[in-house]
Amino acid sequence: MRIRQGCAAGAAAVAALATLSGCGDDGPMSGMGLPKAGDMAAIEKFVNENTGCYGLEVGSAGGTMDDEALDASWGIKERAVCEDQQDRDITLLAIGDMEKFQAATMKAEIEGDTKRFLVGRDFAVVPEGDTAARELHIAGLVLFTCEKGFEVPSGYQQEKPIVEGCTLTNFVPV
Repeated sequence: MRIRQGCAAGAAAVAALATLSGCGDDGPMSGMGLPKAGDMAAIEKFVNENTGCYGLEVGSAGGTMDDEALDASWGIKERAVCEDQQDRDITLLAIGDMEKFQAATMKAEIEGDTKRFLVGRDFAVVPEGDTAARELHIAGLVLFTCEKGFEVPSGYQQEKPIVEGCTLTNFVPV
């Protein structure tokens, strides 16, 4: 009897942890335990806690993805740029529609414009410095790219993202 009660209690604890961590979500990007931000303030906080994000400027302020942020087909809600500890730009993107974002990335690849992003569940960042990229990867962001011929070495996790032909992996070549 104690074993059954112990198993039931253990199952309840696992279910509670899965609910709190978001692991119960069955979405295409759910298996990697990606961080979720919700808004630009939360993205800035995440980046600042893990690598530094100084002088946040919203809108068109250097960095990358300026034109794409204005194009509704990318699914970007908001764009901002800050600087890391080495004064290198980090572009922050709040993603309103991850499927649109991934489809637009695939379209850019087909048109010869290869892009790589570090992504969470609802945001993406483009750090210009390798140090910031490594620190954000260690913090839980993963690489998203539709780059043709991109290979993930054995031992790294790789999941199928929403859009066919793209890669979502914890291998970040920096």
